Amino acid sequence: MAVAGATAVSNLMIDIRQKLTELANSSISTAQRTIIQRDFTELVSQAADFVSNATRITDLHF
Repeated sequence: MAVAGATAVSNLMIDIRQKLTELANSSISTAQRTIIQRDFTELVSQAADFVSNATRITDLHF
């Protein structure tokens, strides 16, 4: 379970990095930027959820 969680977080960080790279592209349209920013916000929210859930699980086991 821990390995699956670590893999999920790693994949999520790759996706976040990709969105940041896309946002750095000055040639994208405003509409594209809005979509990418929305995706980025969702990915960051997922990362926060992983951390929150991991903290709760750790608290239960110690």
